[in-house]
Amino acid sequence: MDLNLVQLRPDLAALFRFAHARGLPDHDPGYLLHRALRDAFGGAAPQPFRLLEPPAAPPRLLGYGPAGEAALRDAVALAEPDLDRIFPPGEIASKPMPQRFAAGTTLGFEVRLCPLVRGKTEEGRLREQDAFLHRAQASPDEPLARETVYAAWLKDKLAAGGALLEEARMTRFSLAPLVRRSHASPGGRTNTPEGTARRLLAREGGAARRPDAVLAGRLRIDDPGTFQALLARGVGRHRAFGFGMLLLRRADG
Repeated sequence: MDLNLVQLRPDLAALFRFAHARGLPDHDPGYLLHRALRDAFGGAAPQPFRLLEPPAAPPRLLGYGPAGEAALRDAVALAEPDLDRIFPPGEIASKPMPQRFAAGTTLGFEVRLCPLVRGKTEEGRLREQDAFLHRAQASPDEPLARETVYAAWLKDKLAAGGALLEEARMTRFSLAPLVRRSHASPGGRTNTPEGTARRLLAREGGAARRPDAVLAGRLRIDDPGTFQALLARGVGRHRAFGFGMLLLRRADG
């Protein structure tokens, strides 16, 4: 399958106007971008994607998808006018990704993750839970670091996707209520990178909260075909809403 790296320059003010015009909740930019991308580009929309908002620079959206810039411009030309204000056609750019990486290739990476696992409530019902809290429930007296738990979670995901995690560090972390399509009300974000499991469980109460972590490091490709599929699919949950895109670079970059 052909895979393109797509870059868009979204106008976030136009995105929020789009949300208000359609009566959509505006507290989750990831969901709004998902809706706008689908409305603008249909099945050609890049997914997974990542919104980058560097200081003192316009935001960029990077994503992987089957369509290149010409096809994306044709698609948005047929969309409603407020959509091509969100994604100006003249700012759409793309390049083809390598069709196959060689086995043994080492690459640097960065990925925004929502590391969730299946856990059980006190009543025995299955639910998705922060991978760190899931581990904390199993070892309530063990000192734990989120970075270590999330790196182990990512290592398993990469191994299933044809790559070996060689190094990982957490560069950003926050917690927010787990917002689903029912649009539950958002709460404040907190930063709690590490601590003893019992104390964290007491403070966070095992509530349904969405971990939002950025990990960067180095990986080695073991199975090129499986890794290509992982790149196109993304890592973990909520890939449609701005999580899971593996941004790659030279290992020495």
